[in-house]
Amino acid sequence: MTDAESEKGLRVFVDAKIVGRHEKDAPKRTIVAYVVGGRDELKNATEVKADETDDAELHAIAFAIHELKDKLTEFRVICDNESVVSVIATENQKTARKRPILSQLLAEKREKSGIQVELLENNPAHKFLNQWLAEHPSR
Repeated sequence: MTDAESEKGLRVFVDAKIVGRHEKDAPKRTIVAYVVGGRDELKNATEVKADETDDAELHAIAFAIHELKDKLTEFRVICDNESVVSVIATENQKTARKRPILSQLLAEKREKSGIQVELLENNPAHKFLNQWLAEHPSR
């Protein structure tokens, strides 16, 4: 672990994918995933109920926080969706009332001060999520 990682905690990359999003008549399937940088054993993916990109990204962040809050004392969730990171950073209560997943995410983030959410342009969780989807075809 580098000095920067130990100062702010491990980086947790998240991603979301809505499979079948561009197919009009096909059922949609939304998968979210996280990968902890430098800790190969700490990664996971799951299916969630979300039809929009922002909602799916919120679910990805919430999933990572929920699974890791008791395993890591400090960590930084890295997300490539600027609007989602912005709404989390401002803790927009109006938006949180409309989106229960945001409200839950903010509550968990508040109860554990060592959790931060940051923006990243290039996301390594894309590769893991695509691999996971290849290994877990639609049911």
